[in-house]
Amino acid sequence: MELNKVIETDENPKMIEIYLEQAWQSAFCYALAVEEPKHEWQGAKLLMTIIAGNDSTLQAMKAAVDTGSGGLSFGQGKKDLTDYKFSQEFRMYSDKGKYSKFPITINQNRKAVAIVHDDLLGNGDYILSFDADPGEGLRQILGGGKYGLNILPEWKDIILNEFLRRGCIEEFKFYYDSALFPDGFSIYKLNFSEETGEQEADDIISGMISSGMLKFPKTGTGQAVESIEDLTQYMTTFMDDMVTKVSNRVTPGHDPMTDSIHPQISTYKRELLPVQSHVTTAIAKVLKKQKVALIQGEMSTGKSTMMTAIPDVVAALSNKKGYFACLMCPPSLTKKWPEEIKEILPHADVRVIERTEQLIEFHRKWTSQGRPKPLKPTFFVISFTTMRGDCAMVPAVRFDYKKTVLQGESNSLPYRFGYYCPSCGNAHQVIESTAVETNEDGEEEEVQNKRTMDEDEFGTSRRLHNSKNPANAFCSECGESLWTKKVPTRYQSIKDWFKYERQIEHALKQNQPLVQQIQLSQPEIPKKVGNPRRIASIEYIRRKMRWFFDITICDEIHMLKSGMSAQGNSLGSLAAASKKLIGGTGTLFGGKAEDIYYTLWRLFPHLMVENGYAFNEVRKWNEEYGNIETTIYNQDDKGEYSNKQSRGGTRRTEKVLPGISPFVFSKFLVQNSVLVRLTDVWPDPVELINVPTILVDLDEDLKKHYNNMVSTFESAIDGRDDGHKLYLPLTQTGIAYPDNPFTYPPFSIKTEDGDRDLIWSPDEFPKERILNKEKKLQEIIKGEIEEGRKSIVYVRDTGSSVEGRDVRPRLQHILEQVGAKVCILDTSTTATNKRSEWLKKKIEKEGYDVCIVSQELVQVGLDLLCTPTLIFYQFSWSLFTINQAARRAWRIGQTEECRLYYLAVRP
Repeated sequence: MELNKVIETDENPKMIEIYLEQAWQSAFCYALAVEEPKHEWQGAKLLMTIIAGNDSTLQAMKAAVDTGSGGLSFGQGKKDLTDYKFSQEFRMYSDKGKYSKFPITINQNRKAVAIVHDDLLGNGDYILSFDADPGEGLRQILGGGKYGLNILPEWKDIILNEFLRRGCIEEFKFYYDSALFPDGFSIYKLNFSEETGEQEADDIISGMISSGMLKFPKTGTGQAVESIEDLTQYMTTFMDDMVTKVSNRVTPGHDPMTDSIHPQISTYKRELLPVQSHVTTAIAKVLKKQKVALIQGEMSTGKSTMMTAIPDVVAALSNKKGYFACLMCPPSLTKKWPEEIKEILPHADVRVIERTEQLIEFHRKWTSQGRPKPLKPTFFVISFTTMRGDCAMVPAVRFDYKKTVLQGESNSLPYRFGYYCPSCGNAHQVIESTAVETNEDGEEEEVQNKRTMDEDEFGTSRRLHNSKNPANAFCSECGESLWTKKVPTRYQSIKDWFKYERQIEHALKQNQPLVQQIQLSQPEIPKKVGNPRRIASIEYIRRKMRWFFDITICDEIHMLKSGMSAQGNSLGSLAAASKKLIGGTGTLFGGKAEDIYYTLWRLFPHLMVENGYAFNEVRKWNEEYGNIETTIYNQDDKGEYSNKQSRGGTRRTEKVLPGISPFVFSKFLVQNSVLVRLTDVWPDPVELINVPTILVDLDEDLKKHYNNMVSTFESAIDGRDDGHKLYLPLTQTGIAYPDNPFTYPPFSIKTEDGDRDLIWSPDEFPKERILNKEKKLQEIIKGEIEEGRKSIVYVRDTGSSVEGRDVRPRLQHILEQVGAKVCILDTSTTATNKRSEWLKKKIEKEGYDVCIVSQELVQVGLDLLCTPTLIFYQFSWSLFTINQAARRAWRIGQTEECRLYYLAVRP
């Protein structure tokens, strides 16, 4: 697009004009870059501009750009007696919320503003270079989340020249004031396709490396990373190399080779190991400078010990003897944590908060005493469930349908129809679609197609977004919540309360002893299932106890990764209400990039904002640091009378796949976390004897039943319009059915009219049979019993969704046949925080040989000082790694080897 139709002079400067709030605003323009319109009816898109003018003009311009205005114009100014008369060259528009503004000073200390689109700041296909070094800008883009290519600084100019030669990048023409920028600056545009751009760039760089155009400082084969499967394994494997490389560029806050541990650590009842002492000291130093720090440590590295000692060292650095600490942990650890704290700090005051009222009682008493400073370490141990457990949410609105007499007689529309917001008084609307239209002023604005919500659409569940039914969480007009918290009350109506109030008032005046009698005769507070009378601890902390806690410890922080879960939100509120926070976990990354996204937002919001993320931009995060699989289904009706417009077309689905870029660690975690390996803490840990997966042949008759099941599902997939919904049930049944053909339930699918169609029913199978896989399990258990070793059998199917899938009773029966004494650890067996005691009693006192347990039930660990044999009868490779399976599921002693067995049916 031609930007210099008229030669620029002092009498004819370049300008930008906008019509805003019934007034024309114009500013001097010293640089402008726009993207050519794709269609004739479109305007050009604003990419970058530098404007100057008075403060009100600059503010108006920035506001217009932020709102996504379509009324911007670029042109020439012609000086008259009092001002400049604007002559338009072309119109342009701005993307809503896509620009960053930078105040700058130009000639003669004149104020100006640079407005730059995100596409020019490393988030798109443009390179903006003010320092005449476009090669560095290209290196930054190729090394970002979109391309993920590690480009060495010495390669940048070679790659730039090669990309220019191939036409993969071209110089972008734009306007700038040559008098203001005598050295000039440049913009380049990448010409890769949107679908295959990443692969094209990767192929070019790989070819340049293979041909010798790009040379490494030293040669390598790359074999060391071929077996790496996830980021956690990459970090632990190459931690020493990363530390060495980072140490050459930055100065560490604590160097174990030269810095000593804090003297406070030597006063503890139980001596910390050297690595634990240095990690404790290092994080305490970090927390003196910033608010949050993380510990990612392998199982049995002593994270609990370090997280207990860190608050004490932080207090010692400030010459404090006492402090308040909040410790949030899974329910199964509320009994273990006080014991851990007492082993390190025997004089500490540890309070396990089982109900929010205990916390409220302490806080009120402390407030009434004048808020005294603590004289000793005081820990408040609160479980996830207590922290998040709140009363029920119920609708705060009801459907109103009112007609006047005249409207009723004429059968016309009612004057009140809908769910009316108690805040703004408007009826809640269903937003069916949105469109961008141009108004009479030439500005683009978003227009929503709305209708009033019907009575049967609100429902009984809270919905933030449109799903099968439209969203109902917040008012569409003012954003106020349409739900409120409610608990059962003693009186059902205000009329009942007034009756009680009159009785009390009369008794106070006439008969004082009657007051107590009336109070004792009040009706009991009713109990209602699903509507508990309680408040979440985090609600009280957020409202009443801000800055009360000197430090917060969050154990197993990876369990709080969800975006909208109650316990995930409690982490954010607790981080905001506390002065300092320590997070500990053994598995910070669950395999997907999004696993860390909301945790980073709650703990390091400033860091996420600096990197250009909003809280709801998890998809953008997955695009830059993860993997997204896009599947396109062809839904064309191939019938004789098919109508492509009504039945045809395609359906596009997206799925987030495992995978996370190492750049997440370098950008977000290296300065905020400490990695602890077991080999660093324990030079000679327990030897894990990993027996390769034992593949057992499928029984011949069971194989026939299995094949019949597969063919039945495949026939249903091919013969039904909704057959695509059966792929996942087929996979799940194919995995689980061979382990339990005796009680496995039939499978049926729900139809659109609410009925269920039977898809497959299992064949009869004699329960007296012992399967090949069960025989192998009996053989292993019998051998372990003869050696005097205890065993634990992990399963996945526990009948939590369908009772017939529970495999545990069957395994108990077949193991008892070989003389094993078997117990089953279930959710109803004992209290969550007493599972370790229950297990110790069963194994050590009652002489049980085998414990059958679900993997999920012990995912945060169980303490037992014997070294058992671990048998994964039903397992998932995504949940466990071989070296961490024993310590994650059963914290073993440090005395002898641990045997791991994996049993699977041969495919």
